[in-house]
Amino acid sequence: MILGAPVLATGLVAVGAVLAATPAPGAPVQAPEPTSVGPGTEGFIWTFLVVIAVVLLMLNMVARLRRMERRRVQDERAEDERRRATGPRGPGGDEGAGGGGAP
Repeated sequence: MILGAPVLATGLVAVGAVLAATPAPGAPVQAPEPTSVGPGTEGFIWTFLVVIAVVLLMLNMVARLRRMERRRVQDERAEDERRRATGPRGPGGDEGAGGGGAP
């Protein structure tokens, strides 16, 4: 039970802090002026960091898309060259798997 005593004390301190911060019933609540409240320097820094992260992600995505397109074009060219090298009937001279002959 000795170990539980600090936890209980911490819990009581937390409850006391919440109760102390709660205004008494019927007490006027002072709201800040809407024009004086803003995100401040911390809000600006976090927004700036999010913008930087989004820009970096977009640049990465564009590079990947370009790389994929380049590979697709290279694969198509290699396939065309392979077809030209083997001829229309296939490597053995017979009709290939494409079935280019009439039925």
